[in-house]
Amino acid sequence: PSPKTNVPPPPTDMPTVEQRIPSNVPENKAASQPAPRQPSTPLEQPAPQEAQAPVVPSWLTDDSKPNTTNILPDQEQTYQAPPQVAQPVQPPQPVQPVQPPSQPLQPVPQPVQQVQQPVQPAQQPMQQPDPFARTSTAPMPAPAPVAPPPTYQAPPALQAPPTAYAEPQLIVPNAPAPRVEERKPGIEELLSQMAGSRADGLNHAADAVLTSTAMLPENVRVQVIRSMQDIQRYINHGLLNSATEECLRVIDIAPQYLDVHQILCEIYVREGKIEQAITKYAILVDTYIVNGRIDDAVATYRRILQLDPNNLTYRMRLINLLSSQGHKEDLLRERTMAAESYLRLGYMDRAMTELEQALQESPTSVPTRLNYALALQKLGRNQQAVAEYQRVLQIDPRNITALVRWHISMITSLSTPRSTALEVLTRIRWQLRGEGQKLADAILREYNQSSDIYPNNADVHYSLGQIYHQCGQFDRAIDEYTLALRDSSVEILARVSAAQALLTQGKPEAAIQQLEQALQQVRRSPHAIDPATWAARPREEGEEHQAPEVEISLQLAKAYGRTGRQEQMDAMLRQVKQGRPAHNEVSSSIAEISSRHGDVNTTLQEYADLVRHYRQSRQIDNALNVLNEMVRLAPQDPRAHTELADIYVSRGLLDEGMAELRLLADIDLRLGRMEEAAEALQKVGNIYAEMGNTEEALANLVRAVELKTDSIDMLREVVGFYLQLGRNQDAARYQSRIARHYFETQQVKEAVAALQQLITIDRSDYEAYDMLGQTYQSVGEYEQASRVYRNLAKVNPGSSIARERLTTLQELRAR
Repeated sequence: PSPKTNVPPPPTDMPTVEQRIPSNVPENKAASQPAPRQPSTPLEQPAPQEAQAPVVPSWLTDDSKPNTTNILPDQEQTYQAPPQVAQPVQPPQPVQPVQPPSQPLQPVPQPVQQVQQPVQPAQQPMQQPDPFARTSTAPMPAPAPVAPPPTYQAPPALQAPPTAYAEPQLIVPNAPAPRVEERKPGIEELLSQMAGSRADGLNHAADAVLTSTAMLPENVRVQVIRSMQDIQRYINHGLLNSATEECLRVIDIAPQYLDVHQILCEIYVREGKIEQAITKYAILVDTYIVNGRIDDAVATYRRILQLDPNNLTYRMRLINLLSSQGHKEDLLRERTMAAESYLRLGYMDRAMTELEQALQESPTSVPTRLNYALALQKLGRNQQAVAEYQRVLQIDPRNITALVRWHISMITSLSTPRSTALEVLTRIRWQLRGEGQKLADAILREYNQSSDIYPNNADVHYSLGQIYHQCGQFDRAIDEYTLALRDSSVEILARVSAAQALLTQGKPEAAIQQLEQALQQVRRSPHAIDPATWAARPREEGEEHQAPEVEISLQLAKAYGRTGRQEQMDAMLRQVKQGRPAHNEVSSSIAEISSRHGDVNTTLQEYADLVRHYRQSRQIDNALNVLNEMVRLAPQDPRAHTELADIYVSRGLLDEGMAELRLLADIDLRLGRMEEAAEALQKVGNIYAEMGNTEEALANLVRAVELKTDSIDMLREVVGFYLQLGRNQDAARYQSRIARHYFETQQVKEAVAALQQLITIDRSDYEAYDMLGQTYQSVGEYEQASRVYRNLAKVNPGSSIARERLTTLQELRAR
């Protein structure tokens, strides 16, 4: 064994690990090899070989010291660690690229001679071995197969997309998924591979080092490899100043070796010198671009934005770089992130500019349009924001983000009738059923934020109570209903809803108090609540809509029954029965009308007037009786089926409503009323869309648009559903009809928007390019028209139309 004298003790806080002997060096020669050069700082020392410790984790992500700053995202790294050996093994044999042996390795008859090797300390605590233990007891690990030479790429941490801002969002704004690229080893893997091979210069260096230094002169290459190994060891011991000095030395001798610049930046980050790291990274980006390493430049920009998310200067540089490279999905994501930063910092106009540019590049992007609507809202342009939310709902009728924000705009900023707002609230509650519960937290954040901004808005508190109610958080729901009681126009709704929550909790006495006060208020002032508002209020499943006094009385009777007050329950039910319009009264009205007129059409008209009267007074059951009589008298008259479908749908009886609508469409077709049949089928499609059945919704809408070919709204809905299903060719076919309509009617703005969207959907539609160019030319936009035809020449090099149009435009500009 080698002598033990003049050997500094190992670091007290780090155990030593075994150094691997290359498989092609015999045992007797390994012992006679001279010790390698020691680094300038006494960081490592010769040590006897012990059992192989686990491979050191990445210093870039996991090796955080108490006095350093670790801001990198958590990201697991993959290392190829040599297998642990529990007992002595045979002398090393030539490596074969085969599977690891399944049988235990046999012990070696002779001990292995100690080899003077520099050690690499392990990162994880383990039992401290005797630093001067005899090497005769040390096992020799089996050499691992040599991996193919890896290619350097920026650290994986740089490839993580920047995190979105913390403002409440129901969906991820940067929806386009990042491109999946082949993974390459990062800086930390390169260093880990280097650390295990220090003997005999280049012959035994790790392949990763050889690859990353392949372009260096041979004499410089050896120095760089050794210095990089030293840097790894300094970092493992937390000696960041020594690592920095060694990095600077490498930069002096090989400034073109860019890997060491990356390492130096990350050392600055770990020391908390964020600004210095960003400055260094920015210089590195320019170097990458000059050397044509665009992907590394993009990754480095993203690393800068991880360290400083609000740095708009580098965000815009990244956007310009992506734009020049044609990375459209990444560009859309970065534009959205830039807009979010502008919104966060209060630069609304700049946010609008970025979002408008993003919409031009991707007009069908729902997340971008949602962010655009949000920016409009923050600028106080609520009507435009609502219009954007409605466009989103045309593309995706079940988009909960648009629905929630649209509803909040209704109850906070717009003079929307309360009944309309309550219908939207009912749709939101409907989507929160079943699997929709996973959206509850995001929706609650939106309403809570509105509650903070509008603390005295009773509609906001009532809506928030309804969301809590649907989510089963009844205590919080009751708290919000109590806050809504301050507004007399919402008081009855809030008391009834609070009573329902209390009954669900098993508190009938408290529910009785709320219902009695609500009933007293209704009886004292019959017009205390608008019938349309009462009809539109969210109801529990199976709850039947009736007049306010009747509904409240029935709920109160139920509460009396749960507390054992049988007499009061019976008395309340008698009052309800006496207060309801008698069935005989409806029958007598029908009989009187029938006897007074012999003409069927006149009779049906009076029946229709009577139905209208009953519906306006919220006597829906009476209206249904009259409608059933109308159907019996004239089964093919569309008026009765129209009213029946509307009543069923408003009551939530969707299957019955769709059955009536289909029957109505058949009747209209037989009568030659194509547009009315199309509208009935459109309603069926919209109901299926609300239920989440996109295929059935699309089938009915396609049938409707074939009956009413000039309906642009229907065509837009069909395009939206096809895009939602990923059927771009079908979407392009219907989008072409929209674009051609606007082009032929010379509606310039609409034609430009429709044609741009058509080209986005189908870039091989050369006729769309021509129509767009002609549209620009018709209004004197010769430069825009030329750009369109140049693009046409690129996608269709053999296009004679592009050449002819460009020649004509050149002549027009020359005049």
